[in-house]
Amino acid sequence: MEKIKKLKNEYLKLVKDWNFIVILSITVLLFGYNDYINILLLAVMIVVISKLNVEKLLLSYIYLYFFEEVLCLNNLYGLTIIIIYPIIAIKLIYNIIKNKYNIYDKETIIFIFFAFITAISLITNTISKATLIIDMNVTILLMFSTIIRNSYSKDEIRKLLEKIFLVIIFATINSILYGLIHNGFMYEERDQKITIRFTGTYEPNYTAVYLNIAIVSIIYLWNKFKPKISALILAIFIIALIFTKSTTGLICFIIILMLLALKNLTYIKQKAKEILKGKNKKVIISIFIIALLILMIIEMHYRIFTDKLLIVFNKIRSGDLNAATSGRLLIAQSFIEDMEKEGIVNKIFGNGPQSLKVYSNYFHEFKYAHNIYVDLIYSFGIIGSIIVITYIFIKTKKSVFLGMEITDKKYKDLLLFSKLVLLISGLTLSLHCEIIFLVFYLL
Repeated sequence: MEKIKKLKNEYLKLVKDWNFIVILSITVLLFGYNDYINILLLAVMIVVISKLNVEKLLLSYIYLYFFEEVLCLNNLYGLTIIIIYPIIAIKLIYNIIKNKYNIYDKETIIFIFFAFITAISLITNTISKATLIIDMNVTILLMFSTIIRNSYSKDEIRKLLEKIFLVIIFATINSILYGLIHNGFMYEERDQKITIRFTGTYEPNYTAVYLNIAIVSIIYLWNKFKPKISALILAIFIIALIFTKSTTGLICFIIILMLLALKNLTYIKQKAKEILKGKNKKVIISIFIIALLILMIIEMHYRIFTDKLLIVFNKIRSGDLNAATSGRLLIAQSFIEDMEKEGIVNKIFGNGPQSLKVYSNYFHEFKYAHNIYVDLIYSFGIIGSIIVITYIFIKTKKSVFLGMEITDKKYKDLLLFSKLVLLISGLTLSLHCEIIFLVFYLL
């Protein structure tokens, strides 16, 4: 009886601390069945957002990013972008003006840089809605940074960092649930065979990105949940990642796993001993055995790992790097050729902070770069891309969050590996415009 009472109190405390996430989770899961219900759910989200303090506002902003693609009303695409994000921006502007917060140099320089690049794209007529949306998200995150740096202590900032990773875990769980409930699967025809890929709330390759970050998060925040719960969550994330059938996602997972093992061998041994000595060891071991059996059955039936990785390996060995990268090298070449045709201003300062399409002779259609580094050169030009790539390198190397040096090894590694997931995934995806990327490199 005492144990049941304790579990009940823990549950009630969790719901109280994260009640806004619980409400957003329910509204998101119910979204998409009926336009009238969607309007009601949108109204609920607006009411919840309008009542939150700055910290919860930031956590909600990150949480809702995971559902940008599915929060649509009839033909109105991107409700978070059109309605919710502007509400967040207005609240932040009011907060800054009311409290007369100081604007730090970092936030000022980044804002001026993006304003300058956007002005260039306006003058050269390459501006688009995507540019304005990115500018809005950059501005929102810079305002969050300004308010928190002015009002939070170092200990509060460290706690906030932990909460951000917990939100990523919660959002990933809910996006998997959403995908299962709303038939989030993609059907592709390859070699006269129908391939089923799990999409969750995004395109499979993007879903693989946040699954990899969530996997890193649950590994480092293992003790935030009961061991058997952490084991179950990790198993679900890995199975979902495999079902995306994302070559980049699977390769990224293997690389990150090896780096984690090399960097944290002592921690892994210690954690394994704790699990084997703990009272829940039978449950945890059972979860991993069941998960392993599921993975083995999936692999035997679908040959996801074997076929995909062998195909890539054989193409690399034969010297056909373009085929190994699904034509991405020729797409990159198309972007370079297109940039050579640009005027001198666009060559130097780019076409604005956005992902643009150019015509690819290989595919005979307009294509995105599918590469963050090509995108950065095309978006920010020669000078701008050098500045941005240098900034990304420094930000990756330094364990700084909201102006504070993170000294705790666990959170330093968590930040580092999350950024590495983004940088590795960026080799085949246009990520520089995504909120998840901006969170790690602007805050």
